[in-house]
Amino acid sequence: MTPSALDVVWALQGRWSRVATEQRARVDRRRRANLALLFVGASAGATATVGIEGVAVQIAAGVSALALSLAAAVQQRGLNATEISQWSAARKASEAIKAEAYRYLAQVPPYRGADRDERLLDRVEDHENDARDHVVALNATASDRADAPDISGIDDYVRLRATEQAGWHRRKRAEHERTAGVWRRVELGITLVGAVVSAFGGIAGEGAAGVAGAIVGVTTTLAAMVAAHLAATGHERIAAGYAATSERLERLVVRLPEHPTEEQAVAFVEDVEELLARQNESWVGLFTRAGS
Repeated sequence: MTPSALDVVWALQGRWSRVATEQRARVDRRRRANLALLFVGASAGATATVGIEGVAVQIAAGVSALALSLAAAVQQRGLNATEISQWSAARKASEAIKAEAYRYLAQVPPYRGADRDERLLDRVEDHENDARDHVVALNATASDRADAPDISGIDDYVRLRATEQAGWHRRKRAEHERTAGVWRRVELGITLVGAVVSAFGGIAGEGAAGVAGAIVGVTTTLAAMVAAHLAATGHERIAAGYAATSERLERLVVRLPEHPTEEQAVAFVEDVEELLARQNESWVGLFTRAGS
């Protein structure tokens, strides 16, 4: 059985989505590895200065140098502009193709005439062409999509696109808020350790004060690393963007009349797709700036 234009486009969107998801996961893993190696490097470097002698100093210094070198290699290999641009291009293509598929399903312009299949394929090809120069893994990637949603009218579109996306954005907002909270607590915990050690060093003897000073230096560095990591991942700003988008989608749904006219239905679809496109652009832009 020959697949329909929608089947082809929906499967293609799933492939782009999977490429983007895998690329993002790869960058996130390398970012976490980079942070862990910096932690090890800073801690081992401080250990080499707190009064240990002989082979222990050499081991600590060696571990520090190795960890920091590996962190630099991870930074150069996995957190560069090329990696970020590949994720950005794949995500933009995925979301743009999905928007075209939903417009097609809702049968809004330009997908109303007898040539709607050809128009869909042409517009999707344009979106693909914008991304092909950045992504080479598409042909080896399987789709992560099931069948296209069954939409036969504006009520189905409201339920399966607008309302579903409002819920998805609420869930993602909560997820990013939780992650940001974890990192904030880690930063606070490290800072408190440094404060306690600093206070202890102030009342201890001269030898202990030297060790305390080294530990305080490490905790200050580690806390700064965590703060930089949190800023780079942008969890708090992404959560704010998701919250705004879910609220705007819900307002659009509430304002839609129970029995909209054809003109109102078309305007609603365009408003939803434009809002989701703006959200995706802002999210991609935030991630790209943070990773550059």
